[in-house]
Amino acid sequence: MSNFRTQNWKGVTSLIEDIPQKVQLANFIEGLSLAVDLAEGKPLLHAQNVTILALRVAEKMGLSSEDKDTLYFAGLLHDITITSKDDLCPVCEAVEEYNLSPLVPSLIQADTVIHHSRESWDGSGPNGFQGEHIPLASRILSIIMSMDEHGGEKQNFWLWRERVNAMLKAGSGRQFDPALVNLVKNLLEDKHFCLDLFESEHTERIRPFRPPGSILVSGDLFSVLGKAFAN
Repeated sequence: MSNFRTQNWKGVTSLIEDIPQKVQLANFIEGLSLAVDLAEGKPLLHAQNVTILALRVAEKMGLSSEDKDTLYFAGLLHDITITSKDDLCPVCEAVEEYNLSPLVPSLIQADTVIHHSRESWDGSGPNGFQGEHIPLASRILSIIMSMDEHGGEKQNFWLWRERVNAMLKAGSGRQFDPALVNLVKNLLEDKHFCLDLFESEHTERIRPFRPPGSILVSGDLFSVLGKAFAN
């Protein structure tokens, strides 16, 4: 029996030694987004699909890599609605607590993008931001979130696009930036864009959009990030 225990302990020790000393922040946030999907009762990969579509629009607009990195994190975290006393999402709060903000500024900026995505083009949103005073990434995210919410299931593309176009028309100049509305409507006429949008959903679709960068693995840090998951 003691020999059996020794062999098993050696196996556990070997597994621990194989744990990487660094983990990509992008991978961590993607994992969190899947957990949030389940907690919110959304379809699995919901947050990733919103992120991919938002970044496709950002690509067409020629946004910088920094802006796209910010939109990447904002898309994945957009369903986290409980904020801390500092108006940060739990993950961003953990990053600030460990003074990692200078290493991952796009993650902290993503929190601002998420909050401003609730604003309306005509200024009728919760904080009264209007027009181009709303960050461009927030305006993109606002449209994509509404497309996902009002478009419904994607089994029938033509029905989905009809619902989305009706929603965009009703919100143009009120909730949404009219220039962005026109851009998105034109994209929905692009067959290559639409085939991309409706291809089989799997986690590898998001790989080309992942920002670089990693965070060090440490017990204390993962304890805080674990609390972020719980929140």
